[in-house]
Amino acid sequence: MLYSELDKEFHFVFDPCPIDWEHDTHPDGLSIDWKDSNFVNPPYSQTSKWIEKAYEESRKERLSVMLINACTDTKAFHEFVYKNPHAEYRFIKGRIKFTCPQRPECNQANMKASMIVIFHPVVVV
Repeated sequence: MLYSELDKEFHFVFDPCPIDWEHDTHPDGLSIDWKDSNFVNPPYSQTSKWIEKAYEESRKERLSVMLINACTDTKAFHEFVYKNPHAEYRFIKGRIKFTCPQRPECNQANMKASMIVIFHPVVVV
């Protein structure tokens, strides 16, 4: 539902870290160029790397919309989001429930609050 709402607004064409990611069949999303409009729900153990990558992609005139934990005390949040005039953040009320595609009956709420971070494309002249 959240993804559908965001997709209506931003028209995603790429997900650099899809839920069905497998090492043998998908490239490492951190080491490739992204597309013009990206949805990014990164592994929460590596969020800082993905925030920095989304920032770098924005400087290549690409949009990235991230679903991440609302951890506003991190270095990555302050360096690449909070101080960035081209980044927007939206806090989500309540806890998001994630569903495992292999076991749909296992839908558990995230243990932390979530937010959407939008890296708008930056035209560098």
